[in-house]
Order: sequence, then C-alpha cells, then structure tokens
Amino acid sequence: MNWTDEQLERLIAAVKNGDGAAFSALLSRYRPLIHATVSRFVPAVSRLSREELLAEAALALYRAALRYDPGRSGGFGKYAGVCITNALISEYRKEKKPGGIPLSLESLVEEGVLPQEIEAQEDLSDALIEQEDLQGLYTRAGACLSRYEFSVFRLYAEGYTVARIAAELGREEKSVSNALARLLSKLRAEFS
Repeated sequence: MNWTDEQLERLIAAVKNGDGAAFSALLSRYRPLIHATVSRFVPAVSRLSREELLAEAALALYRAALRYDPGRSGGFGKYAGVCITNALISEYRKEKKPGGIPLSLESLVEEGVLPQEIEAQEDLSDALIEQEDLQGLYTRAGACLSRYEFSVFRLYAEGYTVARIAAELGREEKSVSNALARLLSKLRAEFS
C-alpha cells in the first residue's frame, strides 16, 4: 500500500497518542526497511540474535515515531532509517568495543557493515540523537514491564552496559541479563 503524507502523519500522531494498532500498522509499513537494515548488522553483531536485532530496530522505529516532527524536511522514512541505523550502530559498538569506547562511522564503513553513503548522515545522526525524547516509549514500556524490568529498560535505553546497570541497581549481572532478555521479549510482543 502506498501511503500519502497525510495518512502517514495521522498514523504517527496516533502512535504518539499511545495507539498500539497504529504502531502495528507503522511497523508493517516499515518492516522491509527494518529487515534490510538488520541484515547488514547480523554478521557483525554476534552477541545478539537476528530476532533481538529486529526488536532493537522496532524500538528505534517507535522512538522515531514519538520524536518525529512533520515539519522536518526529508520525510519520516529517511528519519526512521537514520534512527534504526543508529540503534544498530550502538549495538555494533557494544560488541566491538566493550566498555563504551566509541567507534567511528568510518570504521563501520571500512569493515563493510555500512555502505559509504551512510557517512554523509553523520551530522544528521548526531542532531537526531540530541533530539531524542523517550517519554512516550517509557510510558508504554512501563505498562507492560515489571518495576525491576522497567528500571533495567530505562538504564539500558540510556546506553548503560549490563555491568553498569547491575552496579546501579545493586543486582548481579546475570539478573540484569535475564531481565533484559525478558523485557526485550515483552516489548517485541507489545510492538509486533
């Protein structure tokens, strides 16, 4: 189905208002983009399964819908693509450089994970990251997660490692890893 800009903006507005069916429709619309983007990262991010990467990408799509400004040039598809790619780059960086040492986009291009044209989006990506507003995602996640899972989710969404989350919450790393697996599963079910 080809969507008009007006239909897409109404759908995004419904997602912002917490309409789960609207997000399901948006997810269906952008499923090919998600699968294509995840396919580039599957060989590079071995610590996560394809399904977990798909869940991360779906969360990035949801966050993109919550933050999207219809007045922004380029359209939602381009914006969502950048947000999804950034989320997967974060997972790749966690895999390659434990402890949060950042990798450059150039190194991702050199390793063949990303195409060369992605480097041109670096400035746009930085601007989009600065504009993140996770409040809507937190609200929806809070409704389906336990208090502990939500605490783990909040810290994970802020970029904390499992070890740092465990230290913050006074829990064992295994407990945090298990909670993370459970919450990703719940969110996958919530957003699919």
